[in-house]
Amino acid sequence: ALNIDVRPNRAGDCFSHLGIAREIAAITGFKLKTESRNGGTKVKKRTESSSPAKDFITVEVKDKNACPRYSARVVNF
Repeated sequence: ALNIDVRPNRAGDCFSHLGIAREIAAITGFKLKTESRNGGTKVKKRTESSSPAKDFITVEVKDKNACPRYSARVVNF
């Protein structure tokens, strides 16, 4: 069993089994196996949409002083 104290500056890379495995591999010099960890599911390459977000959603800012700028992005899977 490992008791790991993850500092806030390492949360992005050490809050998962794979992140800890990468850290241990880097410290020990062992080679990290990088084959698929999710049963071989392929991840689609991200593509830019030709349709702007306003074609999918409507946003009304009721207080433009409290929210001078609002942006949105549509993510398709």
